[in-house]
Amino acid sequence: MSSLLRLSVVVVLSTTAGCTSRKPTFQGIPSDRAAVIAVANDLFAAMRARDADAMRALQTSEVAMIRVTEDAPPFIHVGSPDVFINAIVNAPAEPRERMWDPEVRIDGDLATLWAPYEFYLGDRFSHCGVDAFQFVRVDGSWKIVSIAFTRRNEGCDDAPPP
Repeated sequence: MSSLLRLSVVVVLSTTAGCTSRKPTFQGIPSDRAAVIAVANDLFAAMRARDADAMRALQTSEVAMIRVTEDAPPFIHVGSPDVFINAIVNAPAEPRERMWDPEVRIDGDLATLWAPYEFYLGDRFSHCGVDAFQFVRVDGSWKIVSIAFTRRNEGCDDAPPP
C-alpha cells in the first residue's frame, strides 16, 4: 500500500471516528427548549386569532404538512403552508388547539417537538392526537419547517385539565 493511500485511509478513519463520537444535545439548553415550545404555542394563539400573517411568520416559506388519520391513507402536502392557513382562517368556529407534556430534542439549529394535543372548533371537541413539529433556527429564531400529526376521535380521554 502506498504511503499516500495509507495517509488517505488514516484521514478518512480519523474523520469518521470524530463524527461518530459527537453526541447530539438532545434536550438542548433550557432557553432553546422554552423558545421552541413558545413557537408552537404562538402558532396555536395565531390559529385561535385566525391571524394568517402571524401563522406565516412562525414558519419557513416551504413547510411539510403531514396528517395521519385512522380511517384513510395519510394526507401529505409539501410546500406552501397556505392550504393549512386557509383552513384555519375559514374554519366554521374558533379553532383551539392545546398540547401538553412536550418532549423537545435539539441538536444545533435543528429541533423536534413531540406532544399530545386536543383540538376544538369553538366549544365543540373535534379531535386529538400527537403533534410532531420540526424546527430550524433561522437568523437566531426558531421557525417551523414541518408539522406532522395524528388525528383521531377516540381514545382522547387522557388530556389534563386546561
